[in-house]
Amino acid sequence: MYLYEVLTVVLRPADGERGSSEIDPLAVAAFVVAVFAAVISGIAMWRTHFSRGKLIWAPGIASLSVSRFRNDGGPSGSGWIVPDLAIPVTIANTGARAVVIRGLRVRVDYPGLPIPDAHEIWELNWELDTETELGSGPRRPSLEARRGPGTPFIVLPKSSIDKRFLFWSRWEKPVVQRLTFTLEVWTSRKPKWRKVEVWEGELRDFDWVGVAKRGYRVGLVPAGQSAARFHKVTTPADLHDYTGPKEPIPEVS
Repeated sequence: MYLYEVLTVVLRPADGERGSSEIDPLAVAAFVVAVFAAVISGIAMWRTHFSRGKLIWAPGIASLSVSRFRNDGGPSGSGWIVPDLAIPVTIANTGARAVVIRGLRVRVDYPGLPIPDAHEIWELNWELDTETELGSGPRRPSLEARRGPGTPFIVLPKSSIDKRFLFWSRWEKPVVQRLTFTLEVWTSRKPKWRKVEVWEGELRDFDWVGVAKRGYRVGLVPAGQSAARFHKVTTPADLHDYTGPKEPIPEVS
């Protein structure tokens, strides 16, 4: 009733009759449109000038490698192993304020061990360029792709950037286990470690031959993208038994 009385006073016809209590429909429509436009304008202004930064992460296929280092001054066969994980990622900021990436790390879990919460943290080694082809082993070509320490860096509002980061650790002997890699980030927007993406892989006995001695890298598909990846399908299985030419194709002279 109170709203009705207000509208009666504000939106009554301008006919000079103060005793009239009828509301002008055109005035009501104009009032509603004006309020709606003001609300929309306020929301648009908030999103374009005042909304906090919001990051969208699109990580790609990570690559795992290991490199052996020998201790020349130690006993025969002594040394250590440096595993590293290269992760390419596109980061977009859809908000109106810049976001500072203060830290990145990778948590490595060992789900196959009978030890609860068995994991280690791999630190960010450095940022790599996005073009140099990587490898492992003695050459360590990731050194050639080095661009800088990695963090901190800023993601400007309404923009996106492409990055590639290298995380590493140190092992005293080969690891033959299933591994789960979780990329975590610490930002000015959310000052705590937050999960970005997960990769799952496994290092087996024969993998060490190719990875450590021949410089191969093991590709790992992000868990969030595995279902969206293309898989070759032919239906029926003998489809191409029926798609060939009826006559032999002439050879080109």
